[in-house]
Amino acid sequence: GSPVSPSPKLLERYRAAYRSTVDKKRQEMSALEQSIRELEIEEAQLRALLLGRRSKGGEAPAEPGTEGQPPPSTSTAQSEGPGAQGGPGIQGVSAETESAELPEATSPVPGCSWWSTSPPVTSL
Repeated sequence: GSPVSPSPKLLERYRAAYRSTVDKKRQEMSALEQSIRELEIEEAQLRALLLGRRSKGGEAPAEPGTEGQPPPSTSTAQSEGPGAQGGPGIQGVSAETESAELPEATSPVPGCSWWSTSPPVTSL
């Protein structure tokens, strides 16, 4: 009938395992958050470069190739464990804030045929 409570030694072992797992996950989250911040800075730099090239009439289609390089580092970071499930939600939030900061980035640019088919936001 009644459930038997685990011994104090067993409880302490559970607590220690829980604490070490929590510490490990917090370290992973911290590393992933740092990676996200670095990628957001890199993305802002790439967007500024892209806008600068567009305003000068430079070769804008070269940009998607350079933007395609950062994702392998994020995919390896996300493949580390179940903590990667939080990634898409965070990216969704940052995509909304980016469109608020850069309204011109979401509108199609005349003369850039690649822009309407594959915007950089979806390539991330």
